[in-house]
This record gives sequence, C-alpha cells and structure tokens, in this order.
Amino acid sequence: MKGRAFKLELLLCGGFLGSGKTTLINKLLHGITEQGLTVALIENEACQEGIDAALTGQEGIKVVPLFGGCVCCQLSGSLLETVQKLEAELSPDWVVVELTGLAMMDNIREVFRMYAPKDLTARLHTLAVADMARWDKLVLRMEPVIRRQLAGADTVVINKVDLQPPSPQTLAQIEALSPGAVILSMSAASLSPAEVWTQVSKAFVSGKECTE
Repeated sequence: MKGRAFKLELLLCGGFLGSGKTTLINKLLHGITEQGLTVALIENEACQEGIDAALTGQEGIKVVPLFGGCVCCQLSGSLLETVQKLEAELSPDWVVVELTGLAMMDNIREVFRMYAPKDLTARLHTLAVADMARWDKLVLRMEPVIRRQLAGADTVVINKVDLQPPSPQTLAQIEALSPGAVILSMSAASLSPAEVWTQVSKAFVSGKECTE
C-alpha cells in the first residue's frame, strides 16, 4: 500500500483551451517527482516529449518516458480502463488525467464514482483551471461548459491573476459554480514546480475514494 490508505492518487484536471491547464499540469508533474513519487500522465493524444522512446505494453498502453519518475500514456479504450491498466502494470503513486477543453468534469467524476471496480484502490481528486485573463468572455460564450467544468471540481485554480486579478464579483461567481470547492489563486507560469505543488497539494487532502 506504499504506506498510504490508497494505492493510487488520481487527479482529473480540466479547463478551457488556453486556460493554462497544460502549464499547470507540467508544473504539478515535476512537483510530484521532486517529492520522490512516481506519476503517469494520461492524454487523449500522443505526448509531445520523448515520443521516440514510446513503448507498447502488453495491454496496448503506449508509455512515453518524459523525465525521471514521470511517464505519459495515450488514452487506450475508456478512461477508466486505462487507469486500471496503469495501476496494474506500472503502479504509480499518482495518475494525472489531462481532460480536453470541452470535457464535462461533473460527468467524468460521476463515472469514476459509480463504475470504478472495487479493486481500484484510488483516491479521486478533480481540479478545474479558470482563466482570469478571459473569464468574462468565456462565461458569456461558453457558460454551459464552464459551469459543468467547475461543478465537477473539488479544487478550482484561478489562473493568470497577474494579468487580471479576480474581482469580488468573479470570486462570488466561481464559488457559486463550485460549491464546497477549494479555490486557489495563482499565476502558474511564473511559479516553480515546488510552489505549484505546495499550493495545490494542500487542497487534495479531502479527496474521496473512487468507489464512494
């Protein structure tokens, strides 16, 4: 059990295109490995780094080494099946899933909570990235998507606050869309991996078992 109540920490990370989600995830991956932990990143498309070193596992999972302690794999079959295969074959400490910009976080979270098998001993965390630099425009144009991304998040990272600090009205709006979520404000691009990990990991203590 690696000294923890859960074999696997599973993070679903969503956010609209251009929100800084990929930058945040990259900082988190490095922050996790700097703690001496292993992590696997799941993406819908082939990873950009280390693609020449891609390996194909017995169950068809393409694994791409990125840097020490971190690998990336291309989504193979359903997301739930891919997580199960990763746990069985690689047994990482963390699995981070980078969702597409239009993914409905609330639906995906419920799939894991309703259909995860009992032998998947994972604690589920959900994080949504909100782009402060374009918040007003995105809410006007993509309100249904933004609403469902935030509704499924246990943690909301208000990103790019160096470009546009959130107003009290915006904070109230995000709190209403993500009731009970931990809300963090940062400019991820300007922070070190350790700084991002320190802030975000504090919000993860309240994660729930996938099968709850």
